[in-house]
Amino acid sequence: MVSCSYRIQRISTEKYKKKPKGTEIALYEGELLEPHTSIAVISSKGFPKSEGEAKKEQLLQLRKIACRLGADAVENITIKKMEKRGMVKNPRTPFPSIMQGITYYEYLEGTAIKYTEKMGVHSKDDIPHFVR
Repeated sequence: MVSCSYRIQRISTEKYKKKPKGTEIALYEGELLEPHTSIAVISSKGFPKSEGEAKKEQLLQLRKIACRLGADAVENITIKKMEKRGMVKNPRTPFPSIMQGITYYEYLEGTAIKYTEKMGVHSKDDIPHFVR
């Protein structure tokens, strides 16, 4: 079960050229020290748990959104939780039925950024909060 969709909340009014599909966008758990400007707060689709294949899919979604925004990286990636009220499967019946209930989801959220200065080449091992 997956929640509706991703979200983009623009911070900057400046538009940047889209990056080509497949461009490697760096993802970081913490805040970067390099000079940069924030473009938007972006979030992935929600899954019941942000683990394994679901987390890989969410990270891929963040990369795709960042590419469309023209971002160089995504920083401050965190797991957020949300609840959705509505109809859910009824676990108390031996046959398929539904009931009122709450479904909990986890999604990833981060800030898409654009570097303001040309960055030097970093090894993934040099940056302690690089999301693999």
